[in-house]
Amino acid sequence: MGEHSIKGTSMTTVNRAKNREKEDPLSDGDARLEFVINKMRGAGLRITPQRKFLIGFMLKNHGPFSAEDLYAIMSKRKDVKSDLVTIYRSLDAFVQLGIVSKCDFDDGVSRFEIAHEGHHHHHLICKVCRVVRQIQNCSIDQDLILPKKHGFTDITHKLEFFGICIKCQER
Repeated sequence: MGEHSIKGTSMTTVNRAKNREKEDPLSDGDARLEFVINKMRGAGLRITPQRKFLIGFMLKNHGPFSAEDLYAIMSKRKDVKSDLVTIYRSLDAFVQLGIVSKCDFDDGVSRFEIAHEGHHHHHLICKVCRVVRQIQNCSIDQDLILPKKHGFTDITHKLEFFGICIKCQER
């Protein structure tokens, strides 16, 4: 179960990235990366070093990440640079292509993570420290019969739980 803090540019996210700073997210010839790049090309999206890095990084490091998180990570690298506007535009393009999902944790900050076809998860967010945990099992999938009964197609859903984690309860 993935976990990291989301208060501003999360230091946990940035620290994880520092540990992998020298690791090239594109070095292993990942088939997922090639699939995503081919999807981008097929949609007419230019494959820039910045976009390649963003996708490679997000494939290797589970998010969700804010654009500011990704900017902080990229700004520490010497091999690829980008500005915040370019990162936002790239993330928006990735969302439009269905490569990346946009997460809303009700705090005014958009976060992004790789979209997995046929699989999704939900999040549990602490209202105090903003730690995020993934919830892999989705019991709502069985309830999708109701929208189908009403004639809906291409049905999706999002579910986020907000509460106070054990650590914050003990403080």
